[in-house]
Amino acid sequence: MKYLLFCWAVIALMASAMAVDTDEPDAKAILARALRETPKSACYQTVVEFPDQFCRTYTQGIYTRYVDPDGNRFLRLELYEGKKLVEIHVGTPDGFFGWTPDGSIALRFIVATKLLLLENMSNPFYSIGMENSEYKIADSAYCGIPCYKITVSVMPWRYDLRTLAHYTGTIQQADASRKNDFFRCCPMVRVFLIGKEDNIVYSREHYGDEGEKLYFRKLGKPVKNPVYSETLFQLPEKINGTVMSDDNFLLQRLYEQRYVTKVRKSPSSVAKVWRWLNDHPIALGGVSGMILLAAWILAKFRRNRMYSGSR
Repeated sequence: MKYLLFCWAVIALMASAMAVDTDEPDAKAILARALRETPKSACYQTVVEFPDQFCRTYTQGIYTRYVDPDGNRFLRLELYEGKKLVEIHVGTPDGFFGWTPDGSIALRFIVATKLLLLENMSNPFYSIGMENSEYKIADSAYCGIPCYKITVSVMPWRYDLRTLAHYTGTIQQADASRKNDFFRCCPMVRVFLIGKEDNIVYSREHYGDEGEKLYFRKLGKPVKNPVYSETLFQLPEKINGTVMSDDNFLLQRLYEQRYVTKVRKSPSSVAKVWRWLNDHPIALGGVSGMILLAAWILAKFRRNRMYSGSR
């Protein structure tokens, strides 16, 4: 009788454990859905501190994201230095653009790193990494929004990194190379905060093999589904030109303000002559030749006088 009771107790415990496992959310499916759905439907406005990780000049950015009923994505980023608005970047189905508030400089970008800074939070990582990882899920929150905290740990690291790098060496060679720059920069643990109701990726962190933080980005202070103005994504009437990346926009603006303006103010006579010679290389060569000839004649004349005096 005691043996039967023991068996029934074991069966009950196993059944309860299976029920708990069944009720636990599927972390892998939730993450895959969030990475897939966030770019398609997320609409929000948020404030991000130091929006450009490579340029601390920008202290704050107001980022607006909108997806219309046809699935077209519109982005806007206002960059501030303190309380001063210095640049406006916009992304539409027609491309990426940026301009100064007064409209004096307006450029088209082929690559827009600043506009896509928050978009990169929902970038999927390589499928081998997703398939060969351990998933853990827990309840969390972001700015009062109920979230899932999903931790993705690469398991095992050798197979994953060697495949990612198209590595053809032995496992022993991979062990020896584990400390080099490439392997040290590969994320081994990824942590996501994903909204339970809206499937939006609110935060993303990457950590290396030794626990060092490689990447961290969060969505700032988001306001979901704000009221959008019709002119919010409107472009300037005149676009001055096209540059490869919006990284050049700050340099272009500084060039216009600090260099071109100074040259145009009051160029000196020497500056005018030098500019004219630069624009006419043949004349510059002729002037240089005349100077060399005059120097040669002067040197020969002085040498002849010294020779005559010694006699």
